[in-house]
Amino acid sequence: MKKFTLTLSLLLSTSAFAHTPNGTDSTVNGAKITGIEFYGPQFTIILNKTHAATACGHNDRLAADSATEPGKSYLPVLLEAWKSNKSIDFTATDSVCNGDRATAKYMRVY
Repeated sequence: MKKFTLTLSLLLSTSAFAHTPNGTDSTVNGAKITGIEFYGPQFTIILNKTHAATACGHNDRLAADSATEPGKSYLPVLLEAWKSNKSIDFTATDSVCNGDRATAKYMRVY
């Protein structure tokens, strides 16, 4: 259990990816997760802050797909961040909409 906790702590304290947003990306910093909804392999991350990506619809929600990368990597980290009430920085893109939600591209949990 100690090894799992240490690994998770290291993962939560570092960036998931190094990234510079482009023209279709928007960011939200210091957000907290208020809920996660599941629709088959796709899941929606509900935030307490908004991002500027509005072409897809909701700007307080992001989507990811747990059947693909990076969604497979995001899901366990997001669940632990939600449970631990950690802050998260997200980059979202309007270039790929999942229903009425922008797609989560990158995140940093701290």
